[in-house]
Amino acid sequence: MKLDKEQFKLKLLNDIKKVYENAELNKELITFEFGTLEVIIDTKDIYKLYSESKNNYNTVKKHCLNVIKEIIEEKRFKVNYNKVFPIIKPKDFGSDKEIGFIREEFTDDLDILYAVDMGDIYRFVTKHDNVDIELLKKSAINNINKIYNVLVKLDEELSVYTLGFTTDLGSSMILSENFKKQIYRKVGKSFLFAIPFTFNGALVVAENNDKYIDYLNELIKMIPEIDKISDSMYKYENGKIEYAVKRKIFKIIK
Repeated sequence: MKLDKEQFKLKLLNDIKKVYENAELNKELITFEFGTLEVIIDTKDIYKLYSESKNNYNTVKKHCLNVIKEIIEEKRFKVNYNKVFPIIKPKDFGSDKEIGFIREEFTDDLDILYAVDMGDIYRFVTKHDNVDIELLKKSAINNINKIYNVLVKLDEELSVYTLGFTTDLGSSMILSENFKKQIYRKVGKSFLFAIPFTFNGALVVAENNDKYIDYLNELIKMIPEIDKISDSMYKYENGKIEYAVKRKIFKIIK
């Protein structure tokens, strides 16, 4: 038994919603958003295919879903793995967006996001993009390992260092195994670090002792709230990151 036009539209809507939950019917159009894409299906054309051929409903539905999938795949952002980098951001950065950034936890208050260098801007990678997540993460770390920067002293009398070259990827250098080797040579394999600035992704590294905990705390207080990535200070040791407090008491966060 053939479906009439209204029955067909409602049945097709329900089947599309099984795959794309936010699909809606507005008169003749079924619409939904997929990441940054807006997909529009004109039910008049689909119903015409159904009513003027020997195709049954399931055949037409399958054809419709295949066409939608092909269009989405064609329009999805394709990640260039040679230009993707990890970027450290506050936990709440982009958390209110429906786009859905690909992210993983770095500390209790910070996440690692992934972004493609587009020249003038960095474009954050989302779960709706055309992306292999494992390859994305591996490539991002490989790429940050290739970035060169140097630690320079903030003061000749103190074992406190910052980056010699300002860059949007400055905070990400803490994820570079090659850069950490430089930190080990300067202050040792157990060290303090802070990522206080949004501007140019600054990173501050210090020798691990109580004096520098006080120093970094005072430095962080000087940064306007609008420019901060994190108020926290961390200790890095044996591949683990802990909140740093005085008297050598540490709370493990990862």
